Amino acid sequence: MKMKKLVSVMLAGFLAASLFGGCGKTNLTNADLHILDESLADELYGIATAKDNTALRDMIQIALDECIADGTAGEIATEWFGSDTIYVPEEKTFIPETAAVYDKDTIVLGCDVNFAPMGFKDGDEVVGFDIDLAKAVIEGKMGKKLQIQPITWSNKEAELSTGKVDVLWNGLTITDERLEAMSFTEAYMENVQAIVVPKDSDIKSAADLNGKKIAMQKESSAVDAYNASGIDAETVELADNVACLNELKTGRVDAIVMDSVVANYYLAKGE
Repeated sequence: MKMKKLVSVMLAGFLAASLFGGCGKTNLTNADLHILDESLADELYGIATAKDNTALRDMIQIALDECIADGTAGEIATEWFGSDTIYVPEEKTFIPETAAVYDKDTIVLGCDVNFAPMGFKDGDEVVGFDIDLAKAVIEGKMGKKLQIQPITWSNKEAELSTGKVDVLWNGLTITDERLEAMSFTEAYMENVQAIVVPKDSDIKSAADLNGKKIAMQKESSAVDAYNASGIDAETVELADNVACLNELKTGRVDAIVMDSVVANYYLAKGE
């Protein structure tokens, strides 16, 4: 736990140190930012395998269910978020095949390493809630070796479909479009697409975003939420949420649309 707190402090320091000049207000800290009460979309996170790889999907689901039942998943969530935030559907969305077999001994997990607290880099190591949960599921329950593979998140579908990674497990929102392209486990965590602004901003609601400049992570569900919102604003799509936060802190954008799980994590640091 002490190591995770140290990593959090280092990340906050990185965000502050990586600011650079621009127009508008500059050098804002996390404590100067605010999450609006209104969000753009409610979402659920799931774990995805290639569309035709339902055997691995089913094995992960069975192992995840075991981690939830014995309390392992809840303990990991409590360590990262302060409480058991694991989501369990009221009804099963599919019945996994108990005899499913996936022959590979090493499972390659593709993730965005700028997506704290779900998955992010601490030196040469990738850490995070999803990483700890994946280790418990894949190594602890399935008895396979886990290999973490950093990827460009906008290329995630291609990485999965071409077999460069076996699973996407990194705060991946379940959408109708993605369900057509991938095989998903059941949801295991809730999320919303939050609107982040400076505390003294005149943006008080989603309607106030009209005519403003908004940053979002490229090829993320934040983009989908914005496109469905009917808001008419100038948008900037960047590689990751850290870059979006830097744009907001340096005054180059007026707001960010991003996962509330990530926003709450960074803003809680206050640095």
